[in-house]
Amino acid sequence: IIADFIPEVHFLGEIKSGYGFNNGFTSSSLLTCKWSVDWGTTTWSLLEGSQEGQTQFSTNSYLDHHHSSSNACVVVWNHPIDLHFTTANLKGWPRIVLQVWKLDSYGTASILGYGFTYFPATPGTMQELEVKCWRPRGTLSEEISHFFLGSSIRLTQERLIVDDAWEKRQSLVT
Repeated sequence: IIADFIPEVHFLGEIKSGYGFNNGFTSSSLLTCKWSVDWGTTTWSLLEGSQEGQTQFSTNSYLDHHHSSSNACVVVWNHPIDLHFTTANLKGWPRIVLQVWKLDSYGTASILGYGFTYFPATPGTMQELEVKCWRPRGTLSEEISHFFLGSSIRLTQERLIVDDAWEKRQSLVT
């Protein structure tokens, strides 16, 4: 697909791995990353590529000694992302929204974290992006249930990840 006389932007990369999800993560747990791309819909158009997807389920692969938390279990996904946009201006720059989910040995899925970041704006460079993830904290009884049963507090509206949470994140309890 060719966009005549309109600037085009390509994003090529991968969701490489995740680390720091040690809390509640056992050797029999599997992790996946659901992702979606959000952009200014009035000025940007997605020509090719998927707007959302999910990595395969993966277990902890190795201990990573390069990050600040020693003995951090790393989950490797290496999930490709290839997006082709046209845009009339830079307003509404695309961002990737991530959800990391755990599947335990009983088949129970629970959220481990939400996060997002903007795609790099520097052309022609290879950059590694690190997304800090968070999850809502529940009441004492909900947190006890999360610890023993694996259930977790989920956002009722995924729009909160990038809208309200971004603007009001200082008042969130995570």
